[in-house]
Amino acid sequence: MAEHVDKKARIGEELCINTIRMLSADQPSAGKSGHPGAPMGCAPMAHVLFSKVMKFNPKNPKWSNRDRFVLSNGHGCALQYSMLHLAGFDVSLDDLKSFRSFGSKCPGHPENFCTPGVEVSTGPLGQGISNAVGLALAEKHLAAEFNRDGFNVVDHYTYVICGDGCLQEGVSSEASSLAGHLGLGKLIVLYDDNKITIDGHTDLSFTEDVAKRYEAYGWQVITVDDGNHDHEAINKAVAEAKKVTDKPTLIKIRTIIGYGSKAENTHGVHGAPLKPDDLSATKEKFGLPGDKTFFVPDEVKKFYDRTIEGAAHESKWNELFAAYKAAHPELAGDYERRFAGKLPADWKKNLPSFSPSDPAKATRQFSEIALNAVASALPEIVGGSADLTPSNLTKLTMSGDFQKNTPIGRYIRFGVREHGMAAICNGIFAHGGLRPFCATFYNFIGYALGAVRVSALSQFGVIYIATHDSIFLGEDGPTHQPIEMNASLRAMPNMYVYRPADGNETVGAYVCAVENSTKTSVLALSRQGVPNLAGSSVDAVAKGAYIVQRFNKGEYTAEPLDKPDLVLVASGSEVSLAIEAAKLLKNHKVRIVSVPCRDLFVEQSDEYKKAVLGEGIPIMSVEASATYGWGELSHVQFGLDRFGASATIAQLQDQFGFNAATVADEASKVIAHYAGPFVMAMFRKNQPVRRLLWVMCDSILTYMTLRIIQDILRATVTKTPDLYDAKWVVGAQSQIQVLLLSSIPPGLVKMYVASLSLAGNNLTVLPEFMFFNKPIQAVNVAQNPIASLPGGKEFRSRRRQLRRSASPSSSSSDNQAECSPSSAIRDRPRDGPGRDQRKHAERKFRQRYMLLQQAYEQRLQALAAQLRHVVSELQGDTTIHYLEQDPLTVEYAHARIAEIIQECFSGERERYVKVISDQLAWQGDDLREAEVLLRAAQRKEGVLQQNWKRTRRELEVVQSQLASRVQDVRDRQIVIEQQQATIQAISEERDQLRLEVETARLGETSLAVLRREHEDLQVRYQNEQEEARDALVR
Repeated sequence: MAEHVDKKARIGEELCINTIRMLSADQPSAGKSGHPGAPMGCAPMAHVLFSKVMKFNPKNPKWSNRDRFVLSNGHGCALQYSMLHLAGFDVSLDDLKSFRSFGSKCPGHPENFCTPGVEVSTGPLGQGISNAVGLALAEKHLAAEFNRDGFNVVDHYTYVICGDGCLQEGVSSEASSLAGHLGLGKLIVLYDDNKITIDGHTDLSFTEDVAKRYEAYGWQVITVDDGNHDHEAINKAVAEAKKVTDKPTLIKIRTIIGYGSKAENTHGVHGAPLKPDDLSATKEKFGLPGDKTFFVPDEVKKFYDRTIEGAAHESKWNELFAAYKAAHPELAGDYERRFAGKLPADWKKNLPSFSPSDPAKATRQFSEIALNAVASALPEIVGGSADLTPSNLTKLTMSGDFQKNTPIGRYIRFGVREHGMAAICNGIFAHGGLRPFCATFYNFIGYALGAVRVSALSQFGVIYIATHDSIFLGEDGPTHQPIEMNASLRAMPNMYVYRPADGNETVGAYVCAVENSTKTSVLALSRQGVPNLAGSSVDAVAKGAYIVQRFNKGEYTAEPLDKPDLVLVASGSEVSLAIEAAKLLKNHKVRIVSVPCRDLFVEQSDEYKKAVLGEGIPIMSVEASATYGWGELSHVQFGLDRFGASATIAQLQDQFGFNAATVADEASKVIAHYAGPFVMAMFRKNQPVRRLLWVMCDSILTYMTLRIIQDILRATVTKTPDLYDAKWVVGAQSQIQVLLLSSIPPGLVKMYVASLSLAGNNLTVLPEFMFFNKPIQAVNVAQNPIASLPGGKEFRSRRRQLRRSASPSSSSSDNQAECSPSSAIRDRPRDGPGRDQRKHAERKFRQRYMLLQQAYEQRLQALAAQLRHVVSELQGDTTIHYLEQDPLTVEYAHARIAEIIQECFSGERERYVKVISDQLAWQGDDLREAEVLLRAAQRKEGVLQQNWKRTRRELEVVQSQLASRVQDVRDRQIVIEQQQATIQAISEERDQLRLEVETARLGETSLAVLRREHEDLQVRYQNEQEEARDALVR
């Protein structure tokens, strides 16, 4: 603020700066982590800005015409928190003392939604200075839009402190380049040139001339040689910067990191608190008491008391705005509405709608129509594209470009700067009064992901328009084809990803994006055309998903279906594909659900989700991208979990199966697979979505152990049996068991897996389950799990000996011996040789059996301990020791184990018969599936033959046309040769004429010479005659 003059006693300024340094050093020490170095070096800059330059009102941090401050090197946030406290913002000393603790107003990096006075969330280096470009751009545009003669209601600066790391980041280069091009004269950056990074001196990796680089960007560059002491030079540099209004300014200030401490000018002071003795010594060096923390002298408090001054700034502006409102009521009303974040009541009245009779278009084309309709209704909509306007179709027809000399324009040419574009839009939104959008190819959102994530974190309603949203962009190939972007962005908190299916859903996506101003939105739009669907809705997009169409035996019906055979859920361009596939399912009832925004749908009530997806109905998702995440809404996923290819759309559809016939075949398999009595419900009131866990086991006889665990968990963990639903399905070759865990929270599933590990199984949990990132290794179980216990092998050997020692005539005893340990003892022969040995064997057998029981008891106790440990991890101090509180005791478990062991041995043959039967049934299923595949292959072969015949006919036509064209070429070649001969003859005639002309010219020259000689002779003859006459006269 050039008009600001330091009216306070200058004798206190050094004390103020040193107080800032020590407050900033105390915070990392209190939080036991942090970055004291940069704040200690930058303290003079912050002092000048907050005490002499910036205008703001700490009691109203959102005053619209305040100067904006951005700490780009956000790791130095202790500096900003110190300044906010000293300047009177709602940041107390207690807040500073809670630095980096949960719930504090002073988190580890600045967060705009957490701390009053923080404009943007910084931390990822380069984001802050790039956000500042957006803040300055917004100020310049709003000034051009609202200011009138005598009424500069928009008139403020954006100040930045940044470090070496910020200027090394590519995003800062992109944004700074554009800032110079646009001439953002109210952007002033103070560059903390301390030449230290985490690795060491900047000479290791950063030796360029930053000043010349920024001069090349079109910036004014000012240098301050001593930023540690000469705060007046910093103040003069800022005043000098304000004199240039058509260029942003970089003030390069040489400082020492960690100034005043023993670790100053070293990389060690960058990211670690000062040691206690160093901290105390530094305070004393700066004239502050070394034994006090968070100490602020009274004179410093008075120096920084900006309450009255800040209120005066806002009061003066309020008087100006009142006069402005009287002179320009419509402009003033629009200004107030926009900075309040409100929308006009009738803004949606002119939005377009579409019917099935309207021509098919790409959703990017529908977006062009919708965007211009929204921008016509809302003048706060500004934005542009990263040099892809003709492809993204984002040009605003009602406005020109924002350029250096035309800041009133609303369309921004960001150039090929995706990351910078996103970061600048964050700054535009943070400023207030504007709603920015920006556009690029969907795959190149990855270039901008750092800034996109900050958008979502900061609760900025930036609208990202991402066209070319699938492999069906075609020939550009896999470098441009997004596969993982849907899954990646849907996994991001506070992010809504919209993938509309037609024109109405595209309009609905824009409505939701505009109205959800605290949610970051991505509109994923197709390159290829899609039809406008019967049943699509603008309003239904707000629910995230809805029933768009129904089919009964391949025929469209508007009537609700009585329990469909299948629900097809799809998004974007695949909704129309799912509809075409449903038409081919002639024997089934199919519901089509469009999911334009999966994130919104997940937020809906269970009742609504069940009304859309149904219960007990198989669900198959269809989307031309990675299937990750769709398991939350579907039993089976049809998608693309690999990179695409460079080809035409038709070739890609055939290659990857995204055609109606293939989707219909897959849907038929799903219907057949779930034709049995059990289908997982996707939702249950007040419970998480059901989860599917695949457990690989060594032996089918681990069923015994699994039943033990099932009994324990059913009795000890879940109080309501209907919340626990475990089903065992034996897979082919008796190697796979599938646990269908219904409505069990992830923590209990984790306990289940841990218990299985303890029970002595060699388990592998597939990575989709995401509780373990590698197989669980435990005791390897043999064919009989008893063998893995202590003494198990000896037990089996002893049983065989007892059976051999029994009477040969007692065949029933053999059978009974196979049934249980007790029957082997009870039914032994009463007489015969070796009776003493048999008694000894009986005692040993009983001992072994007791050992087995003790071993299972120990296993059970270990399991109980493990369960309690896992529960304590999940629930913290509110742990419920289920095993101690439940009536299930170790004795009951002991009895249950013995019962299961007896049941296991007695039913061994029957169980193996059942296993074999199940294998045969599975093999039969495999055969039926193979027959279905064979029929599908035959149908596909027929289609291919028809295509080949058609292609061969087309080839013959092409060959005929080619022969005709070749003949034409030959005829033309003959004509050309004749023409060339004619040209040659004409050329020879031309040369002959030139020779004759030259000869004629020579003849003319000779004739002229003869004429001159003749004239000379005549003159000589006349002279001689005159001389003769004179002689005669004499």
